[in-house]
Amino acid sequence: MVHLDKLAEEKKDKGLTVIAITKQSRAAVDAFIEETGAKHPIVIESTDSMAAYGCNSYPSSFLIGPSGRILWTGNPAGLTDAKIDEELGRIKLLPAFPKTLSAVKKAIDKEKFAAAQSTVTKVLEAGKLEGDDKSAAEQIVEWLDWKASSAIEGAGKDVEAGNFYGAWTTYNDVARGFKGSAIGKRAGALAKELLADAEKKSEIKAGDKFAKLKIKVRGMSPKKALKALAPMAGKKYRDTRAGKAAAAMIKKLESAK
Repeated sequence: MVHLDKLAEEKKDKGLTVIAITKQSRAAVDAFIEETGAKHPIVIESTDSMAAYGCNSYPSSFLIGPSGRILWTGNPAGLTDAKIDEELGRIKLLPAFPKTLSAVKKAIDKEKFAAAQSTVTKVLEAGKLEGDDKSAAEQIVEWLDWKASSAIEGAGKDVEAGNFYGAWTTYNDVARGFKGSAIGKRAGALAKELLADAEKKSEIKAGDKFAKLKIKVRGMSPKKALKALAPMAGKKYRDTRAGKAAAAMIKKLESAK
């Protein structure tokens, strides 16, 4: 835990956030914090993130990118500083927003990235910004370009790995956030392209159904959750990526009955 606190402190300005997840009771977590002095956030979950991420060993760590894509997973001992620095080196961080760019900040907070892009570009073209304000605006333009292009690049890697649902979700997120822009239209076209392939469409439908079921079963008893998840074990989905992840979750729930 000392190592996690050190990581969180040393790399927070580079964009790293450290979060621990447990199913232990609040009393157990409080005792743990008192004993170890842990300072990073510890989330007590009522669901099963281990099953959701398809991981069966404890403890496990996940390195998750800005788009939500899992970049690395495994035993914490295997996650090196070098790997973390490698991934952090690929991201861009937003600068502090000056008052002159408050409208841009509001658009970004609402994930209306195309509107933010249009507004900040117009402000820059007006030529009224100077010094730090101008520098911040230029950095925001770079960040918006990076956010869209890196998300599409990550989705492309998901396609190569057979994670068609993950890619489809990312493409749709970009299409929605950058609606009306060239890159938003491109993302929308790539999402439709995936659905045009029967096999990929089947994987996407299975992934979408499983994602909704995982939300539905939160807080359910094992018995009720098993009943809700049963369709994922049927012939229609069992050979899909989502079907296999659901099977692992079902197996775990059955052992908990």
